[in-house]
Amino acid sequence: MFKYFFVLIVVSFTACSSIKNSKSNQLLLQGDIRTVIEKKYAAEDKFQEYKIYYENDFSHKTLHFDNNLLIKTDFINDKGEVFWSIKKTYDEDGVNTKTQSLFDDKIEYTIVNQIDNQRITKSIYYNKNGELKYTYVNEYDSTFLSSQRQIAPNGNVNIYQVYERENGLIKTHTQKDSLGNTIKTSSYKYDENDQPIEIINIKNQDYIDIEHFTYEYDQRGNWVKKFKYDINKNLEYIYVRNIIYNDNQHLKLTPTQLEGKWSIYGTASDHFVFNKNKTYQLIGNNLIEGNWELNEKKQQIILNNASDNETITLSYTLENNHLLLHTEVENQTVRLEKRIPLKKQHLNHKITTSDFLHQWKFIQPNNDWITFNKDFTFSIENKKKMLLSGNWEVNLEKHLLILEDIKRGETNVLHFNYTDNTLKLYTEDGKKAFQLEIVSETGMSL
Repeated sequence: MFKYFFVLIVVSFTACSSIKNSKSNQLLLQGDIRTVIEKKYAAEDKFQEYKIYYENDFSHKTLHFDNNLLIKTDFINDKGEVFWSIKKTYDEDGVNTKTQSLFDDKIEYTIVNQIDNQRITKSIYYNKNGELKYTYVNEYDSTFLSSQRQIAPNGNVNIYQVYERENGLIKTHTQKDSLGNTIKTSSYKYDENDQPIEIINIKNQDYIDIEHFTYEYDQRGNWVKKFKYDINKNLEYIYVRNIIYNDNQHLKLTPTQLEGKWSIYGTASDHFVFNKNKTYQLIGNNLIEGNWELNEKKQQIILNNASDNETITLSYTLENNHLLLHTEVENQTVRLEKRIPLKKQHLNHKITTSDFLHQWKFIQPNNDWITFNKDFTFSIENKKKMLLSGNWEVNLEKHLLILEDIKRGETNVLHFNYTDNTLKLYTEDGKKAFQLEIVSETGMSL
């Protein structure tokens, strides 16, 4: 029964992909990389941490590299099955010569590149039947791609794209139709690691969408967590990467490293707990308990089920932040991860009461504004009338803002985060309530 239950929670992961390091490569990965596993999670901005909503969903993508070149990207569905793959081949100079997309193992399209002086001058797209779909013709400035034309089989230009750059990075990307009308314009801002932190998309001259990003990086300068925010800087998603470098693909596992809670990748709450006293719990639809033993020499974990004294021996592989357990039953693998709460680093940002002495605009849900005055009174108003007034005070140590509505006799206590001239207010249970941005100063420092 123990072995059967273990098989039920096992998921096979058979994916991979990769890319060459250059400023034209949006991955901008550093180091000798073998594999990158990336998963997207819905998330929420809480007062002291970013909350990830884990679900029973095995979907993710895996990037495989060879000599720092991206050779394959696999997209895995919610059942843990590869449904779409993109394969790339290169010449001896590391320039991409061919790209092939496979959907359910069947060719979806093929791109054949023509190379001149280590540059892709033309990309020819063929559909699944091998018929010409369209051709991209590329033009370069002294170093980088500057424009691109998509040409139909009849010779007509469908789309014309222009790239404006600064220090090699795309600053503005403009797409135009066959008549020269602008379809979409995208502008970019970057952090010190050349990753985009703001993308402004303007479509058909009127619709505007703004995306904001922040990142956490590993010691080699590659992002391992990407935080995506909407136009109002509300957190939407967190992308989490596990990067396996060629020099750390054979990491050793010690008993101390094994101890603790290991969640089963792609599940909402299924997990192992390996206790220091060599007992364990496997928590899923059922609870299994017993003893564990680690054989470091053979790279095996031995689990004994306390209820029926049944034993299962699992070989393991430690891949950076993931622990893979391999069973001989149907040659399957279960992937484990340690889910560490994402605490906010900027809570240690030093602020004073004077930092509040501004007129602040509510970003959501409306465009009212609040003013904090030097005499510790406040007012909330819009263009038409005063909405609310009263007294305010702050507890800097506990990050609390107290607003007293004298007329109604009500007091609201809100947690706050203050960073980059933005004030985020949270309810007592940690949910984000308001976001404020400075409009103007209201007085001298206290």
